[in-house]
Amino acid sequence: MPIYNKIVVAIDPYVDSDEIMIKAKSMLAKGGTIDIVFVVELEISFSGAPFAPPIIDLPSTHVKTRSVARELLKELANKHLLSEDKTHVLTGSAAKEIRNFAIEKNADCITIGSHGRHGIGLLLGSTASSVIHGTPCDILVVKIKS
Repeated sequence: MPIYNKIVVAIDPYVDSDEIMIKAKSMLAKGGTIDIVFVVELEISFSGAPFAPPIIDLPSTHVKTRSVARELLKELANKHLLSEDKTHVLTGSAAKEIRNFAIEKNADCITIGSHGRHGIGLLLGSTASSVIHGTPCDILVVKIKS
């Protein structure tokens, strides 16, 4: 039942996202658009000796991560017959960036996958749960089969 004109699909390009894409496309009204987003969240872990300074090349790591993610999103878009220019790699807090992007695009639906493994995540998944709070549009949470 196609009912949405602007859908934001938030995915992890390192996980099979075909089911999420298929469900999003099935809800897309004729002439509607889908934007695919992935948010890179940089985390620093300090391992090794307690007083040894960590050696992390954040700019290099960040560029490589974004580059690989961008290519994976383009492959996903091509596979589902969507335009590569509708793929977006963002940086920051996943939930916040997904919400802000959807607001910026005036989306009427966000489609996101959920693993649902721990805490409130047993119900939705930590990112999916966080996206729901404060989002002004509909959200479809797709249970990812492990």
